[in-house]
Amino acid sequence: MKEALVSLRGVSKTYRLGEIDVPAVRGVSLDIWRGEFVALMGPSGSGKTTLLHLVGLLDRPSSGQLVWNGREVAALSEGRLAELRGRHIGFVFQTFNLLPGLSARDNVEFPLIFQGMPARRRRKRAEEMLERLGLADRASHRPGQLSGGQQQRVALARALAVEPQMILADEPTGNLDSQSGQEVMGMLHMLASEGRSVLLVTHDPEAAEYAPQVLRMRDGTLEHGA
Repeated sequence: MKEALVSLRGVSKTYRLGEIDVPAVRGVSLDIWRGEFVALMGPSGSGKTTLLHLVGLLDRPSSGQLVWNGREVAALSEGRLAELRGRHIGFVFQTFNLLPGLSARDNVEFPLIFQGMPARRRRKRAEEMLERLGLADRASHRPGQLSGGQQQRVALARALAVEPQMILADEPTGNLDSQSGQEVMGMLHMLASEGRSVLLVTHDPEAAEYAPQVLRMRDGTLEHGA
């Protein structure tokens, strides 16, 4: 029987602000299959990013069941969650989150340090990822010397360097011009076609069109629809 990479059943997340409970996600059930490209849309405050954080093991559900690659998240320690994130999930954010004092190559290498990968292998992997994304000639440049589109490609190379099973992209085209945004979305589509799962959070209908499966959130609940 085929197994989903990530499976949520009745998942809710409530934050405590002072004496007030603020529900961000309410009873979401969802399967994300291996190699599936899913776009998640909805207005600000609808719970999109919270759901992405739950899928990305950056947060735990307040209730419900979340199974990641056959493992029930509630049963895992913080250390085990961190290990799963580091080895199996690649993150791409709107603000790139590159370290400004490091070169593009060193930024791509950075997460591999925590995997215990030897320095020579880290360098080789980083250079391979940058070459794949058309940035071989920018490997020594720091983020401030790169365009927005180039910085996002470095961020994507960094996400790919850990050979993740899933890419989580939160508004990855939000700070890019149209052409750069299309290039990044094309790369995400290609990664899904190679067998990686991709979950995209976006406000941009044109970006969402790259995903065969489009889901919508409102008030913390999930609505299926194209």
